[in-house]
Amino acid sequence: MIDFFKHENSEDEDAKKKAAEEQDDASEDEAAAETSEGDAYMAALWSYNPKAPEMGMRDAKELEQLFYENEFHFTKGAYQPGELAFMAAFSERLIQKLMEGRAEEVKRQKTLKEKTEEDRLKLKQLEELLQVTINRRRVVLQDLAPWVRDLERIRYFRSSFTGQPYIDAKGRVFLFTEKEAVKRAAERAETLPDAELAEASPEALNQALYLNGCEVTVYNDGVISYTAGRKELFGPAPAEDVPEGEAVPDPNRILRYFVLGFLQLVRSPQEGNPENKQKILTQFEAQMAPRLLQAKMYFAVKEERDDQMLFTLLTDGQGHEAVACYTDPYSIPEDRSFKLKELSFYFVAAKLAEEEGEPNGILINPGELNFFMDKNWLRRLAGFGRYIQKKAAEKKQKGENSTSEEHAPSDPEAGK
Repeated sequence: MIDFFKHENSEDEDAKKKAAEEQDDASEDEAAAETSEGDAYMAALWSYNPKAPEMGMRDAKELEQLFYENEFHFTKGAYQPGELAFMAAFSERLIQKLMEGRAEEVKRQKTLKEKTEEDRLKLKQLEELLQVTINRRRVVLQDLAPWVRDLERIRYFRSSFTGQPYIDAKGRVFLFTEKEAVKRAAERAETLPDAELAEASPEALNQALYLNGCEVTVYNDGVISYTAGRKELFGPAPAEDVPEGEAVPDPNRILRYFVLGFLQLVRSPQEGNPENKQKILTQFEAQMAPRLLQAKMYFAVKEERDDQMLFTLLTDGQGHEAVACYTDPYSIPEDRSFKLKELSFYFVAAKLAEEEGEPNGILINPGELNFFMDKNWLRRLAGFGRYIQKKAAEKKQKGENSTSEEHAPSDPEAGK
């Protein structure tokens, strides 16, 4: 007979509870050990020692020879990520060497009074060899891509000023997937005043790279380093995933790219020639101008009255009251308390440039980029816009095809 009102002795209950806790702890320790072993194993697969390959990886000479043979005896899916990374780095250097050789031959042939058939053949062979090597490297990167996308986290240099991927002077972003490269990157980050070592999932990092116009990535700088285009290893970002046949919306990503470069430079504490720094900032402004003239952004709006529009003003943390706008839907805060309206940036900038007093300017992506453009900047932009419009009109009157129209301001009434 079952006694439904029977109670266990409290000491028995404590003993059972303790045993259960010990079993849970043992299970967690076992799981952690398995995870640690798995992580160590995966880390070993990403590491490649050319002098003494481990984990059953092939000899460096054997991998290099693949790029010299007439037939490309590359077996897809048969290589570890460390081997593929080595081949990506080796083939990149080989391509650079071939490009230099071709350039020298072109330069030599320009000095010839008359080219022979042998000269033409030599140049053709150099170009074919270069293209074959580029194609082979592309196959290697295609095989490496799934390994990159399957990583849980990828380390990268992030700007300590913008919170976005750190872009170096050559427009590159540095990523790290190999343990020794990560170690060196951490040491290097301690000496950098404007960059820090961060990590993100491949999908999140790909999205950040895409939205900020970062298309050139450098992997494992300082160890076996190689360069790859963003999509070559990551594939399309979530923001690029649209139904077939539809155009990918422009999130002003190239504009964001120049904004990041501007902010990194203007906020950098590194010493240098102030005149040179100002010259570079002026170049950034010139590069941004055509894109600002064409851009449409999401402006924070209170209400619309007839032909007037009342904007929501936000502060940039430095006492500037500014009209707030966002470059793309992904930068808009979910918990916002204001309405948004897509408008021509030039339309708003030109209107504000004519007014005195507050607002002090426009704040792009508040809370994220916090990129403030004051009235003086807006007036320069408005003046540039009027100049481009005038030139485009003159070209049109003459019946000429105007390249200036490509950078002419978008219709001020568009999106109103």
